[in-house]
Amino acid sequence: MRKYPLAKGIRALALISVSPVLVNLPFIRISNRFLRSLPVPSPLPGQDRIICSFRADDGYTLRLVIYRPRSDGKLPCLLYFHGGGFFFETAPYQYRNMREYAENAGCIVVSLQYRTSDSNPFPRPLKDCIAALRFMLENAEELGIDASRIAVGGDSAGGCLAASLALWARDNGIKLRTQLFIYPVLDRSLSTDSAITMTDSPVWSSRLSSRMWEIYQKNGDEGLPHYLLSPFSASDLSSLPPSYIEIGQYDSLRDEGQLYARRLEEAGCHVVLNDIGGVCHGFDFISHSPIARKAVKERSEALKKFFS
Repeated sequence: MRKYPLAKGIRALALISVSPVLVNLPFIRISNRFLRSLPVPSPLPGQDRIICSFRADDGYTLRLVIYRPRSDGKLPCLLYFHGGGFFFETAPYQYRNMREYAENAGCIVVSLQYRTSDSNPFPRPLKDCIAALRFMLENAEELGIDASRIAVGGDSAGGCLAASLALWARDNGIKLRTQLFIYPVLDRSLSTDSAITMTDSPVWSSRLSSRMWEIYQKNGDEGLPHYLLSPFSASDLSSLPPSYIEIGQYDSLRDEGQLYARRLEEAGCHVVLNDIGGVCHGFDFISHSPIARKAVKERSEALKKFFS
């Protein structure tokens, strides 16, 4: 705990250290069965929660969880991808954050349950994200979405999927309003200073990142542009939408988020970088802590500003 002095309210997270040895396929699949058994949090007052499905490009049925403020008009929309190393499914605290974004930013939040990498490595999770964006655009009228104000976002591995999707959208003529990255995975090289030094950081470490990439890229890049696997490898970051990037002091992913923000700015993109002291990866799991509540509010305010 002395090595990673976390902020008040989340100090207990300094005790959490997961060995990469535990991250094996049987453990992941048992964990996902448990996560699937948990109820999806109810909407906040003044919101509706919609659970629906659609067909992916290969005919597989994908599930969407939608939190929507009650409104007669069209609303901006955040298409959100959950974190969990690409291999875990959505946890309840992530849904709780999403409904806060919907309330505070006055937007629809659509959460995709993409197929996880334990059974479906790259590029399938990203292809599911592409399918979800297409579904939203094709059904914007029915869903009450303002198609001119669509954002993509995600936490951790979900941030990687959002960054890859934003690059794919740009290259396919789809204009997004903004992108929201919460302690994102962006660089598979694991060569930044924080990745090299934080091999034992709380909750998530670079040793776990190495195992994550091993599972996610099991099939290589499948002939797709390399930056769709690892967004930091993109040589051209121009013409991307305004970005909110949140990083944490004691997160092994900190430097790749910081460097990506710098490269976006150098490419002419507007960036809001929120570098939060005293936090580790996934600190908002303790959602009642003051620092987590403040972070969720700041994310929502950035979304609201970019939407308007």
